[in-house]
Amino acid sequence: MKTENKLILEQILWGYGNNNLVSKPVSAEILSPAFILLLGANGTGKSTLLKVLGGLINATAGKVMFNGEPVNKLSKKGGFVSFVFASRPHVDFMKVSDLVMSGFYAHNNPFAKLSRQQLERYEFAMRMTGITALKDNYINKISDGEFQKAMIARALVQDTPLIILDEPTAFLDYRSKRELFELLSQIAKQESKIIFASTHDPDLAQERGELFWLIKNKELQVLQNAELGNKKLKDELI
Repeated sequence: MKTENKLILEQILWGYGNNNLVSKPVSAEILSPAFILLLGANGTGKSTLLKVLGGLINATAGKVMFNGEPVNKLSKKGGFVSFVFASRPHVDFMKVSDLVMSGFYAHNNPFAKLSRQQLERYEFAMRMTGITALKDNYINKISDGEFQKAMIARALVQDTPLIILDEPTAFLDYRSKRELFELLSQIAKQESKIIFASTHDPDLAQERGELFWLIKNKELQVLQNAELGNKKLKDELI
């Protein structure tokens, strides 16, 4: 039985210096499994909020707790969150298998031999994301959609209870976007994880999203799928 995880936001503000990106404090409680799409126009603070949730930067006020511990302290220990970004590393001759396995070394000795359990986790991550056949391909020779699946597999080998993705579908065609969101929803449920992903695609969000955090007019709204129509969602993102 998977452990239930809890992320709590207690009256947080976020931004830079004295410039907060929201006008009033935000409080929320998220229990695993959860797949949350973070929506908002450019400059509304989505990426900054994701960094706060993952403990990369501190909130300007309030606190974020994960299973009762502050995320900024957990982030220094490692093992509670993995990040997936849209940009590719500037490495020409790295194989997909090497990229995925590099997840094991995020907080460990890169020269340590992988255990049997880690190798089994690697095989699982490759199967889960459907990229086993690509393991010997170089990452500069695969599609953007395949690369994002490899990055998600990299996050899976870390086996963190929280996964954060910043614009993971930015360079993908519509079919690849749908597949990616279906995969993330499946991972959240099957692995009992809390997954946040930011997106600018209102049609896809409406079709594949389950819970929305929408930032507009310096406020964060928590919305269920049933509360959103395509036109309304598009209007909110303008």
